[in-house]
Amino acid sequence: MSRSSSRSGCRATARPEGWQQILLNIFPENIAKAVAENQILQVAVFALLFGAALALLPEPKRSPLLSVLQSLTETMFRLTRIIMVMAPVAAGAALAYTVGSMGVATLLPLGKLLVTCYATLLIFTAVLAVILLIARIPVGKFAVAIAEPAALGFATTSSEAALPLAMERMEEFGVPRWSSPSVIPTGYSFNMTGSSIYLSMAALFAAQAAGLHLSVMQQIVLLATLMLTSRASPAFRAPRW
Repeated sequence: MSRSSSRSGCRATARPEGWQQILLNIFPENIAKAVAENQILQVAVFALLFGAALALLPEPKRSPLLSVLQSLTETMFRLTRIIMVMAPVAAGAALAYTVGSMGVATLLPLGKLLVTCYATLLIFTAVLAVILLIARIPVGKFAVAIAEPAALGFATTSSEAALPLAMERMEEFGVPRWSSPSVIPTGYSFNMTGSSIYLSMAALFAAQAAGLHLSVMQQIVLLATLMLTSRASPAFRAPRW
């Protein structure tokens, strides 16, 4: 059998995943692989099952492992602080390399994309502030609580790096300790609104850079598609220009 025929056979047998396979993909086959591939939902499901099994153990058998996990959590928080110190230096080095290799003129179209994206995010943040007010959550204190995790996510261009710090700050804000380790990672997997906003902007930017004109209907279809597909992305990660 020739290579071309085998390829066509693979295309013929390839089928879209059904809801059964999507449901099975929530449960990790290998937790180390799930962590390496940033599958936060799979890690969260494993953590819930692992915690439930740990809670069923008698106290003498549960306490040693709890101490190890607590020490591991504190270590990861310290590691996050180290990343926070080094992230601005790394981001500045990446920016210097881009400007040095491609020239200052390359920053103009990227700057327009950045301003448009942040303007959209500000509007979305205002909507979130209204929701907080309706829920009677103090917006000022909440903004102070998330300032450090948000700065870390901005500096590292990855929300994953801010996850441990965000959980810590939410516990200090008043979120119960039993709630934040499950709610926040789940939100990282399903509530990818920021990722959807960025992907729409990046797609339109790429289309304009390639000289493609998208109609209003095509843009609406693009936005609807990205709103659905962004739910499958492990976490928001902006490209490194």
